Amino acid sequence: MRSSATGRDAALWPAYGSPADLVLEGYGLTEATCARVRSFFHGRSDGSVGQRMPCQDVRAVDDRWDDVPTGSVRRLLVSGRIPAGRGVAVCLAATGIAKVLALEPMVERAHHVRFPVPAFRLIGAAELAGASGLVVGERHPRIGAAAAVSLCTAMVGACAVHLRIGDRWPAAAPAAIIGAATAYAAAGFVARVRHR
Repeated sequence: MRSSATGRDAALWPAYGSPADLVLEGYGLTEATCARVRSFFHGRSDGSVGQRMPCQDVRAVDDRWDDVPTGSVRRLLVSGRIPAGRGVAVCLAATGIAKVLALEPMVERAHHVRFPVPAFRLIGAAELAGASGLVVGERHPRIGAAAAVSLCTAMVGACAVHLRIGDRWPAAAPAAIIGAATAYAAAGFVARVRHR
């Protein structure tokens, strides 16, 4: 198998090596699927395809994009969408739980940003509600869009709080990154609402 790239993805091949590095797919597309892969971090090494995400379609195909039987040497085609909302939901659920439970690192963070701990707990509850909205949004995109826009607004507020107290960029970076990811998720939810 080899990974297949077209268009702008084809420009990445010089960094990863030739797409002609073929491997034998011997067990069907499972965690045990062996591959020779190349990464920026580890160079060339043995690896596995890994389990597909629920939103992905992973197939072994020939040059005409037809499926090939187990034991064939062909290309690996990975397609489907990767919902940004899931990753954001996991991050926000973790921090939301820590804030609601008033765990020590979050109590320290509340004092640092000059918020009372009960207010920080309410922020954690709002993050949990937003994370739930992102997950529900996969089936009901209007709810996902509302949750993503609300969370994006909250992250802009978090960045403003960090700047107000004189924090440097690294302290505000998590809120900025999550804000950007929720904006991306919001765009995806809105696009799904428009195409219904």
